[in-house]
Amino acid sequence: MGFVNILGEYLSYPGLFRKLLPANKGVNASRHVFGDDKNQYILSFTPKEPGRNTTVIYIHGGGWRQGSPDAFRFIGQKFADLGYHAVLPGYRLAPRHKYPVQAEDVFSGVKRYIELRGSAGNPVKDVIVAGSSAGAHLGAVLVYDRNLQEKYGIQRDIFKGFISLSGPLVFEECRGRTIAALLNGLFPRNYDRKSADPWSLVRGDENVPVLCIHAERDPLLETGNSIIFADRINSYKPGLARCHIEKSKNMFHSNLAAGIFLYDNPVADMLFSWIEELSAKESS
Repeated sequence: MGFVNILGEYLSYPGLFRKLLPANKGVNASRHVFGDDKNQYILSFTPKEPGRNTTVIYIHGGGWRQGSPDAFRFIGQKFADLGYHAVLPGYRLAPRHKYPVQAEDVFSGVKRYIELRGSAGNPVKDVIVAGSSAGAHLGAVLVYDRNLQEKYGIQRDIFKGFISLSGPLVFEECRGRTIAALLNGLFPRNYDRKSADPWSLVRGDENVPVLCIHAERDPLLETGNSIIFADRINSYKPGLARCHIEKSKNMFHSNLAAGIFLYDNPVADMLFSWIEELSAKESS
């Protein structure tokens, strides 16, 4: 079954890229630079119809070593079309740049966005963080790392939801050869990985609803990453986290982590309904 899932993952790439490339055509966004590296920028999207103040922060994946906000502009546009403010932060890539550079860039980008909105008289109050694969890890750090929140002046009470799509959220569950190699390339030698492990960052007093979505046939990341993380959240506050393990025979890692935004399917409907429910509770 492992080989079959790996094969399915690779066979899903052509169809995914055929949809990905045209999806970004004609999508424009406001671009704001916060550093000298080519990936230190954010893309921000404003809803066409004002009236909703919820912001969706989407963090791209790519094993911490590839990808950019520009490659996923269509996701920001998708959220803007649904009426949400959206921001896609970029970050410097491994293995050249070692952790915590990636997390610090996400925090810098979000801080820049909050400042821009504040200067325009439209403060950021309600934020739902979503991330795909490695981006889900960085999204969890954004929501749960109190030290970085304090360092960058990010108020943790603005976070109203966290979505992980095929995310590495429990490092002890990252046992596969591919994810182990990616983590080894991400962290400096002898780095205390516990300080970057989302499962370890949870303190239990958080009140952020969580949605974890993971494919049962994911050959790169064990489903335990989502199941055990959600269980930890619920051990403190029952019902705060929801974990959906997608059993479709055609869902693997990448075509769920990023493809969920490209295909019409029940999983995507569930994700958008979950966000809609949270946004209905936005602060006045």
